Amino acid sequence: SNGFTINQTGVYKVTYTVTDNDGNAAQKDRTIVVFSAVDYLSDRDWESATTEYKEVRKDQSVLNSTIKLGIDGETTEFEKGIGAHANAEIVYDLSDVTGPLFFETYLGVDRNLDEQTRSSVIFKILGDGNELYNSGLMKWADDAKYVSLDLTGINELKLIVDNGGNGNASDHASFADTKLFVLDAAPTLKIPKDAAVKVGETIEEIYGVYTATDAEDGDLTSQVEVMG
Repeated sequence: SNGFTINQTGVYKVTYTVTDNDGNAAQKDRTIVVFSAVDYLSDRDWESATTEYKEVRKDQSVLNSTIKLGIDGETTEFEKGIGAHANAEIVYDLSDVTGPLFFETYLGVDRNLDEQTRSSVIFKILGDGNELYNSGLMKWADDAKYVSLDLTGINELKLIVDNGGNGNASDHASFADTKLFVLDAAPTLKIPKDAAVKVGETIEEIYGVYTATDAEDGDLTSQVEVMG
């Protein structure tokens, strides 16, 4: 055991073992990431976003429709993601994230287009200028590919859609359910909006009740410092 627990963020190796009645054993190791916060990439501001057709869109396909990708042979809709069209490049600054950081997405030719053979794209993911992932050529009929990457220490994330070398006709490409798993997220501090306080009234009477919580440490409201 390497101390795996769902109550402490970290990266753990978990081993699954089974033995049959004849003593034959099978074993698989898997990496489990216990995170404290999910940060959808489409909820962050990008540094830049370019595409050769229409515009890069957050939580929509390039056609401004719900993102649709093929999953296990079926067209599946996604509420979150990024829609683009070859050739495209989307750049994010991740320098504000400290500690371990993991990235996950599905990617493929968007199925808001009717079935055809013209679409052909290559997805690339770069971290600080180094290629971390290359999908190879993908067509409309291909299922979306699942990508999981360790981005710990990466300051710049770049998502690229390439036309595959044969022009960009019908090269509608989407990243779906694209998110960052943060292992050392800051506490969440909820405080009502700014307000005017009459002389003699307490802040809480006008300002409301504030709360502070942390994924690992629980309720931290009693530790909030109010200064002014």
